[in-house]
Amino acid sequence: WKIASPCSVSCEDTNIYGIYEANHPHSCTSRGTQRLYIRLNTLHYLLSHIPSLDKSLSLTPGVVPSNRHCFTSSDKTHSNRTSYFETTNTTILAACQHVSEVASYRLTFFDTNPFFYDSLYVGDVANARISQLLTILKHNVKLMTAILTERAQALAVKEVMKASFDAFLTVLLAGGTTRVFNESDHQSIQEDFDSLKQLFCSFEELIAENVVEKEAEVVEGVMALMGMSTEQLME
Repeated sequence: WKIASPCSVSCEDTNIYGIYEANHPHSCTSRGTQRLYIRLNTLHYLLSHIPSLDKSLSLTPGVVPSNRHCFTSSDKTHSNRTSYFETTNTTILAACQHVSEVASYRLTFFDTNPFFYDSLYVGDVANARISQLLTILKHNVKLMTAILTERAQALAVKEVMKASFDAFLTVLLAGGTTRVFNESDHQSIQEDFDSLKQLFCSFEELIAENVVEKEAEVVEGVMALMGMSTEQLME
């Protein structure tokens, strides 16, 4: 741990963080969410060092029982060999998935909640569109990728996308008494969701467009129903 490189993003860099004023228009990522990003970096740091540990153990006689299969420099290609850290690798990858999901849902449903569920389409659709949320969400994702190591970024962005689509769907299906949707709102809602999808498509080096479209299918289905007349829905 003493030789580990420190995080390259300063916690006091106000140009990046600038997030603690109420209703700040740039970003709203809490310290707790940022700590989850650091945990992801730690997990990937461990993953990156396991191969060298594995190799060292394979070249050191007597470290483990002789009947334990392991990699050596001459049999890495043999399918019947396993790593000393096979279970560790699997567990860390599962932890990466879990922490990415927790971080993304915390970012969406806690940090961004005042601009998302608490604000989007409240009162009427025309005066509570998605534009401000998109600005904040874009800054949140950029901050996340600035903190995360490169290997962790793709999964993290995908999880933020999934959480954002879930939040959008929650607004439509469980918006409460502060929201009333009319058939005439369908076009505006469709345009807003297309803008939300486009935001994630803009990170094309991290997430493919077909992945965005696949994750959007459920929301698209609900919006299609919202565009139908009562008579069509009855039929």
